[in-house]
Amino acid sequence: MRLTVAILGFLLLTAGCSENNDSAAGEEMLTLASLEKGVIVMEPGKEYQRKGFSLRVDSVMNDSRCARGVNCIWAGNVEVRFHLQLNAPHKGQEIPFTLNTNPSFQRDTVILGTRYKLIDVSPHPRKDTPIAYGDYRVTVSV
Repeated sequence: MRLTVAILGFLLLTAGCSENNDSAAGEEMLTLASLEKGVIVMEPGKEYQRKGFSLRVDSVMNDSRCARGVNCIWAGNVEVRFHLQLNAPHKGQEIPFTLNTNPSFQRDTVILGTRYKLIDVSPHPRKDTPIAYGDYRVTVSV
């Protein structure tokens, strides 16, 4: 019984950051998600025009996700700050908001009846390899 509890405890502690080398499958899923209505894969700083609004990733902050190749107790989080600019009938109204990857924090918001949800931030950190800011891709559903 003690052995079973010890094994379960170990699995729970290491589950949040186990390495997954199945990047091709992840890229395929991301491509499929991009084709769905209302899903946008965004580059930081680039403005994405949609009917009634434009949306931009202002910053990717505090990337504390567990790096691949590292055992972690906590999976971590990435905060993404967005800039929303509304068109008619609310033309000119600008609304900043922040969403997170970790489900313990705010992952979505509703602004004037439209739901914005952070789906993913890629690439995932790797041990001893910094991510260049321009390499981030933020997937959001609207």
